[in-house]
Amino acid sequence: MIPSQHGFTLFEILVVIAIVGLILAFGTVANVSLITGDTLRSEQSTIVSLLEKARSRAMANMRDSSQGHGVCFNNGTYVIFHDRTTCTPTTGTDEVVPANSIIATASNFSTTFPTVMFSRLSGRATVMPSGATIILTDGTTTLRAIDINDEGAINW
Repeated sequence: MIPSQHGFTLFEILVVIAIVGLILAFGTVANVSLITGDTLRSEQSTIVSLLEKARSRAMANMRDSSQGHGVCFNNGTYVIFHDRTTCTPTTGTDEVVPANSIIATASNFSTTFPTVMFSRLSGRATVMPSGATIILTDGTTTLRAIDINDEGAINW
């Protein structure tokens, strides 16, 4: 009588390892694309919330601002400023929020991010340069643009 042998053959083990490897590879690719999309949407939400905050401050005439409030990009940060049209942050009066450096670099914000000014009380927008839009990219994925029309509406 031959004793029965228990266990797996080498071929069966290799097939199982190959199947597990394929599942892990697919999961990793899917996970990376989800993280990339979440990062872009998060940065988009940050920009939109800063624009809305500047617009609401202008409409409420906070700090008795004669020129209104604005948002711009300066050296890796978003700046909410008031009473001027330049984008140089002033300590103590401006709100500075760090930008995602990967998205800011890939989107080339240093040359394309517009300075947006909202008029006091009316909230009407002046976008400099005129007609500029904010387009977010990380180099591979691009999100829909953020547009600000003359009436101050923020479309994203």
